[in-house]
Amino acid sequence: MVSVGALEMDRSPCLRHPAPVQAGCQTMGTSHERSSQVKHSKISIARAITMRKSTVRIVLTSSILGLLVVQSIVAGQAGGNKGVNEQPCGLVYGKSHAFWICPPKGWTLDNTVLKDQGIFATFYPTDSSWEKARDNGTFMYVNTVGKSEGTASVADLMKDDSERTTKASPKAGVRELEPIKTADGQARVQQFEHSAFGRFEAVAYIDAPKTLVMIIITSKDEQSYRRDYPAFKELVQSYKFWTTEVTIHTR
Repeated sequence: MVSVGALEMDRSPCLRHPAPVQAGCQTMGTSHERSSQVKHSKISIARAITMRKSTVRIVLTSSILGLLVVQSIVAGQAGGNKGVNEQPCGLVYGKSHAFWICPPKGWTLDNTVLKDQGIFATFYPTDSSWEKARDNGTFMYVNTVGKSEGTASVADLMKDDSERTTKASPKAGVRELEPIKTADGQARVQQFEHSAFGRFEAVAYIDAPKTLVMIIITSKDEQSYRRDYPAFKELVQSYKFWTTEVTIHTR
């Protein structure tokens, strides 16, 4: 079971689907330990949150090895030792989910820039900035939707996304792309051309036990989208579900 401190989140009409009220993304360690062969699969860790240089970090009140072991297994399954990324991976969590995701090589995981809009895992090129990526290039982010009547499957969510997009942007083109393998399954992918504000986007939809996970790439123009789509695939490939047993301590 995962026990974490909760961060309040506002809902955003600008990004795809509102995020849960209690959720977050903690950055922990790096994916450098990809060759670790430790076999632990279940870990219960108590945590406390502290702020360091505008990035939420986790201070473990039990063994830090437990956390790094899980992260090493996830990173190893996602891609071995190829393109080792020295930047921290993230544990994205909510009321009934916790999963790992690692930034592509050359990209930054930022859990602060969109937190006021309910997004705690945002990615942009390391040699750029959040503002430049948002206004003139590409950024990616992660969101979740709880399963409910009418939106109980990936197919339901894809249909809903398509209908919402074409209603808001009648000229938008929507089509399904080849699926992307994740560390423990696969994601269906839907592409949106000329969606809101003329942007080019793709969404990877992943079925988790109690939630539906979305990993989104959004680009200002088609050239940026085509250039950065390989990074999007790498991001999706790093996804690894961890647990549904999450206890959130509100403060």
